[in-house]
Amino acid sequence: MSCSYGPGRYDPVYELKGRDYPVGFVRWTEQRNFEAVLDLMADGRLDVEPLVSHRFSIENARPAYEVVANHLGSLGILLEYSDIQSTTDRQLMQPSVSLAPTHRAQGSSSATVGFIGAGNHAVRVLISAFKAAGAELRQVVSSGGVSGVHAGRKFGFAEATTDTRRVLDDPQVAAVVIATRHDSHARLVIEAIDAGKHVYVEKPLCLTTDELGQIEAAWRAKSASGFTPLLMVGFNRRFAPHTQKIKQLLSSARGPKRLALS
Repeated sequence: MSCSYGPGRYDPVYELKGRDYPVGFVRWTEQRNFEAVLDLMADGRLDVEPLVSHRFSIENARPAYEVVANHLGSLGILLEYSDIQSTTDRQLMQPSVSLAPTHRAQGSSSATVGFIGAGNHAVRVLISAFKAAGAELRQVVSSGGVSGVHAGRKFGFAEATTDTRRVLDDPQVAAVVIATRHDSHARLVIEAIDAGKHVYVEKPLCLTTDELGQIEAAWRAKSASGFTPLLMVGFNRRFAPHTQKIKQLLSSARGPKRLALS
């Protein structure tokens, strides 16, 4: 089974609670893969030195990313840390980092969007799609801060933060995109609805029927108060055979399309 770093990846019982897989059934788990590689490196039996094509100090990291972005023949880039913490490091330890001022045009009809989650799918697909659609990107949230700052600078967000409430409490944010771990989706959807935001959440919407009931109750309560939030669930299986077939069958129908399940 190929699963990122090995079996156990994305399994909260394994990764968060530390419940290991029996070695007789799963010889090479995520943890044992890492241990084996580190042991080989420590013994000198695995030489990674030839894989390092570039070296940069962390204070001079920008050229390293330029090498990657411009496809300048990099294989392995090593960032070397000194004992002195740089200004950038100290900045990333703050809950929020201002990246660029936003100047909203008078009468602009574009939606102001906040992103919660800055993983691979969010950065490579979702943020690009929202930006291409004309959305105003205001805040991006990441748990550690580094990926959020990187995505924020790349796509022109006004702020990067590790505080989810910065997005939910911001009156300028009209819609929230949730692209975090699956087990956090239901909670964040409910918090966003309670905050009066429209919501786009990557699949799945939730993990249990109880969570689904809580989301429905939150949506109905907010709608009864006079604001009806739009709630959309993403489906990132656009290359699946059934998806391709549906697109083929609907190709002659012009305009937006919606699939309603009952």
